Amino acid sequence: VDFGGLGQLRQIRGTSSDGVETISFPGLLNRTRSPGFIALVSLDVEGFELQALRRFPWESFEVGAWIIETWGAPQSNHSDFRAKGLELIALLEAHGYRRRPVQNNGVDEYFIRDRWWHPSLAEHKLRQHPKGSHGC
Repeated sequence: VDFGGLGQLRQIRGTSSDGVETISFPGLLNRTRSPGFIALVSLDVEGFELQALRRFPWESFEVGAWIIETWGAPQSNHSDFRAKGLELIALLEAHGYRRRPVQNNGVDEYFIRDRWWHPSLAEHKLRQHPKGSHGC
């Protein structure tokens, strides 16, 4: 399996009998019997955020706040990367979410519906990763 997020490449090598189980948003939400309202979803799937969101069952679930790793895609100088970022924003906006100006957002974007937004939410402290965590 190759992981190719922006600026990184990690490889997992194994025998041909090794496999990786994946699950879609609908499958995950059904398997975990998620409630109709989910307060927060933090989405970081190494460049596949748009593909994951396309499968989200918008008609069955409401999310209070989405925190999505975009690595600045909407402002990127790379046209394909920027186009993906803009499409991601358009998809979320079509479902009532607005991109919010959050301090110290790092590589993430915050998308919150008007009814859940309060200006105090913009005051986000800089996240400090534990020593030896490699930013995870």
